[in-house]
Amino acid sequence: MEEELWSCTDVMQTPLQTPVLRVISENDPIVPIATIDKKLFSNLDRVIVTKNGGHCSAFRFDDNGANLAKTIKEWYTKIFESK
Repeated sequence: MEEELWSCTDVMQTPLQTPVLRVISENDPIVPIATIDKKLFSNLDRVIVTKNGGHCSAFRFDDNGANLAKTIKEWYTKIFESK
């Protein structure tokens, strides 16, 4: 039941009208990466998958080789400040 209530799969079935950047972690204990349908990523603006970070610590364990805060800022600037 909780999976159905917390899943965002239904809203990701089609391209979203609002720009969305999603950060997920391979070691998330709440939303295991194996449960995420990666085909739905194409309906989001950007998806960043980090190796570590758990459910809430993506910035603490920024080990994906790209400074996460900088990457998010660049995405934000491209989407929202360039208009």
